[in-house]
Amino acid sequence: MSAKRPTQPTAPATRATQKAAPATRSSSVAVTPSTETLSERQLDAQAAGDESAALLPAWTFVNHLHMLMKAALLHDAQHSVAQHAALGLCKAVAAMSPPFTVQFVAGGVFLDRTLVPLDFNHFERGLLLTIALNRLNAHELSFETPLDVGVAQRLAQALAAGSRGPTEDLKGVELQGLTWREIPHAQSGIDAEGVDPEVAAIAHTVLGLSVVEQIAEEKDGPWPWTKGLAVVRRLEKGLAAKDGAAMRVVELAPDGWPLPRRALAACQLVLQVLTRVGASPSNRRAAAHAALALALQGLGERDGIDPAHAADALVARMTRETVQARSGIAPQCLLVTTLVHLMGTSMRGQDSIASLSVTELIALAYEMERARCPSGVAFDLTRADLLAHAVQLEGSRFSPEWVRAVIKICGAVPVGATVLLQDGRVGVVIEPGPAWNPWCPVVLIGRDRVATKAPVMLIPPNKLQRAKS
Repeated sequence: MSAKRPTQPTAPATRATQKAAPATRSSSVAVTPSTETLSERQLDAQAAGDESAALLPAWTFVNHLHMLMKAALLHDAQHSVAQHAALGLCKAVAAMSPPFTVQFVAGGVFLDRTLVPLDFNHFERGLLLTIALNRLNAHELSFETPLDVGVAQRLAQALAAGSRGPTEDLKGVELQGLTWREIPHAQSGIDAEGVDPEVAAIAHTVLGLSVVEQIAEEKDGPWPWTKGLAVVRRLEKGLAAKDGAAMRVVELAPDGWPLPRRALAACQLVLQVLTRVGASPSNRRAAAHAALALALQGLGERDGIDPAHAADALVARMTRETVQARSGIAPQCLLVTTLVHLMGTSMRGQDSIASLSVTELIALAYEMERARCPSGVAFDLTRADLLAHAVQLEGSRFSPEWVRAVIKICGAVPVGATVLLQDGRVGVVIEPGPAWNPWCPVVLIGRDRVATKAPVMLIPPNKLQRAKS
C-alpha cells in the first residue's frame, strides 16, 4: 500500500463552508448558510438526542493521538509509556469504525471533511498535532483498517520528529492500514496565507459558537473565564480573516435564533465596532467578553431581562471564581467584571457615577439581541429590523454615536436583508457594500454570488411575507 495517496488534493470543507461560502468550492451543493458541524457518521447519535456521545469518539481520538505524540517526544517511540499510548490510539481508531479520514488544517480538525466541534482544550491539542503533521507534509491521515500497535508506534516516532521541526521522517514509509497526504497550500495555523480567508473566517466563527453553546449549558456555575476569552479570540480571528463571511455565518444560519447564537452576535458586534474606532486590543476584548457574558446571563429564548438586573447576577458569577495571575487576579478579569458592575442597578439613580462610553455600546448590543426575538410573537427580527429599532430609540435610549458606528459596521443594507436589484432580480445580502458605495452589497441570487454595481432596494419584511404567500 502506498503511503502517499494519488488522489487530487482538495481542501477540507465544513457544512458551513459548503453552504455559507459559495466561492470556496465549485460543487453543486445548495448554497444555504448553516452552522451544522457534525459528520454523517454522528447524525444518528444526534437524532437520538445524544450529541455528546456523537462527539466523544472524535474527541477521544484527538486525545490519544496527542498523548502518543507527547509520549514519544518525552521518552521514545519504543518506551513502555509510548507503547501504552499506542495501544490507546489503536482502541480509539477501532472505536471510530474505519475507514475514515482525519484532516488537521486551518486550525481545525475535520472528520471525513466535516468540521468537528472542539472545546478549548481539544483545540489546543489539535493545534499541536496540526503543527507536527504540517512539518511532516501530512495534513490528512486516512485509516483504512484498525491499526496494529507497531504501526501506531511508527506514527508516534514521526509525530515526535515533526514536533521538533521540519522533517522527512515519513518519506518513502509504508504503514499497513494507514495512508497520508499533503494538502497543497495548507498551513499549520488558521491564519496562514494558504488558507482561504472565507474558510478561516467560517471555521473560527463556528468553533466560537460551539464554545458558547458549552457555556450556555453551565448557566448556574461560576463564569468560565477561559472559555469566554476563547470565544472572543475566535471571533476576533474570524473577523480579521474576512469579516463579511464571519457576519454571514452568524446572520444567515438556519434553525432560528437560540440563545447562544444571539450572544455570539452581540459579542461579534461589539468587537467589530471597537476595532473600527481603534480601541486597544485589551479593551475591545474586555468589552466583547462582557457583552457575551451579559447576553448569556440575561437573554431568554424570547426577549430577556433588563440588562441592569442581568449585570447584577453576572457579577456574582464572575467573582465566584477568578483567574489568578502573578500579581493577584488577572487584569482582564478585573476589567471585564468592572464593566459589568458599571451596568448594574447599583450604578443607577442619583448616586450613580457617569457610565463609561463602552458600557453604552455593550447595552446597545444586548438590547438589539434582546429585541431580535420579541416575546408574544412567533417570528424573529432581521438585522435590518434591529437597526431600525436602534435608530428609533437613538438619543432617548441609545447613544447616537454608537448607533451610527453600528450602522457603519453593518452597512446601509445589512447582511441577511432581502433586496431587489435594478434588473428585477431578488436576492439576499451576504456581505455589506464597500464604504464608498454602501448601497451596492454582495448579493446571493440562487447559487450565484453577485457584486451589485447599482444601488439595490430593501424589501420590507411585510412585503416579503406577502410575496412568499
